Amino acid sequence: PEGVKNLRLKSSGQDSTFVRQPLAQMLVQQAGGHAPRFSFARVTVNGDDYGLYQVFEQADKRMFQQRFGNDDGERYELSASGNCVGLNCEGPGCAATADAYDGEPGSGASLVALAKTAAYGAASTWMAQMAGLADWPALRAYYAVEAAISDVDGLPASGQNFVVYGNEASGLLEFIPTGQDLSLGNFDASYDLHAPWGPPTAWCPDRV
Repeated sequence: PEGVKNLRLKSSGQDSTFVRQPLAQMLVQQAGGHAPRFSFARVTVNGDDYGLYQVFEQADKRMFQQRFGNDDGERYELSASGNCVGLNCEGPGCAATADAYDGEPGSGASLVALAKTAAYGAASTWMAQMAGLADWPALRAYYAVEAAISDVDGLPASGQNFVVYGNEASGLLEFIPTGQDLSLGNFDASYDLHAPWGPPTAWCPDRV
């Protein structure tokens, strides 16, 4: 349906309530961010009932075409190696991977510039600089919601559950949250739901 080739089925093993991630994505959408669509499905295979699953739209070429009107921009995800934490980078093991649909490796220059601006930009020009690099209203909405719900796997915290897409039409970076099941108090007592994290404070510009 609607040209969808891939769907992500989640058994919600990290969220027994089944509502944290859908609620988080709904909040991002309503705030003006670009969270994937979602639904629920009862899954059966060859007549065997596998139970209730969450169904999430993938952050892929079809989604980019549907949301932004183009799908050939660079798509970035943080690697699972080293000490990558959101846009923070600590230690020599940090690296970010780039998947370019046109077959050419992404330079990551705009992503590095965005991170540097977030960390070191002058207060008087910071918002203008950010708006020239990223879809600022959507990024602001996503960041604010994730900080408010304390998603420990997202952009403001220590996780990797987001995708960055280089919108070919606007030339701006789009941030898309994925996997927000560790939010809204779904973590151990060492995290404070009411103490959201601040902006990135360090970055490795030579490791993109």
